[in-house]
Amino acid sequence: MSDNPLQSGGNLQELGHMHNIDGITAGEAVLRAARSFVQGDSSKHSDGHDWPHIERVTALAVELAHRMGADPFVCELAALLHDVPDEKLNESLEAGMAKLNDWLDTQPLDSDIRNKVVGIISTISYAGGQRPAVSSLEAQVVQDADRLDALGAIGIARTFAFSGARGREMYDPSLPHGSR
Repeated sequence: MSDNPLQSGGNLQELGHMHNIDGITAGEAVLRAARSFVQGDSSKHSDGHDWPHIERVTALAVELAHRMGADPFVCELAALLHDVPDEKLNESLEAGMAKLNDWLDTQPLDSDIRNKVVGIISTISYAGGQRPAVSSLEAQVVQDADRLDALGAIGIARTFAFSGARGREMYDPSLPHGSR
């Protein structure tokens, strides 16, 4: 049996975010694992859903969480993972959610934290405005961070990258003015 509570089946509820294991907290161990997982997953994407996007969204989410009084751990983990199940990046939303849940199954997360993170990820995607409204401060924080990354020069560059990766024209003069 391992002396490391994370390897012996402990979870963050039992251990607390601040429990120190080999010089790092249990929460930081999960965040490190998430960074590694998402870096590998996002390296497959050249459409604006890449690691630099995840880094920007995560940094914004953590800053907003501190300013707004949201749980910074939940916001950081949800921001890191927010594009993993995106249906634009997977065969389907279901396939993406399975990939996310498979990874979460490997982590020592309390079910309440896991449910919060999955709930955030399930509601923050733009998806043409067809998703349910966000239901928590943490979801608002992560959604705002993701949407802020879609603004300005970076947002324009991400739009071009996404369109280019999908073989879409930047401009189609044959479309009626109101359809662009």
